[in-house]
Amino acid sequence: PENVVAVTGNRPELMARGVSGGSELAPLLGRATVVALGPGLGQDEWAEAMFHAALDAEQAKVLDADALNLLAAQPQRRDDWILTPHPGEAARLLNCSTSGVQADRLGAVHALTDRYGGAAVLKGR
Repeated sequence: PENVVAVTGNRPELMARGVSGGSELAPLLGRATVVALGPGLGQDEWAEAMFHAALDAEQAKVLDADALNLLAAQPQRRDDWILTPHPGEAARLLNCSTSGVQADRLGAVHALTDRYGGAAVLKGR
């Protein structure tokens, strides 16, 4: 909750509400059509609670940044998400090197969807 002002202070177009736990997040997620999860999330206990609460939501999900790091640490397969890793995040998710991802980017995308389900968009060139 204390970070809401830091996030929205100079961005009047953003709407944000601080939450302390997953039970506070669930009703807010019910108002969304898609859940974007990851940037600025962190990887601490609170972040894990938010991650799991968001995954429990029925909406489609777009995972990036720290959500991908949490997923790499706790792998699971779902069909209702889009994973958006850069090559380093893809390497963590696939337990391989970044150079391996870069050497076969299309193969990496297929490996991501085979392992994690849903869709994957690999950033970069």
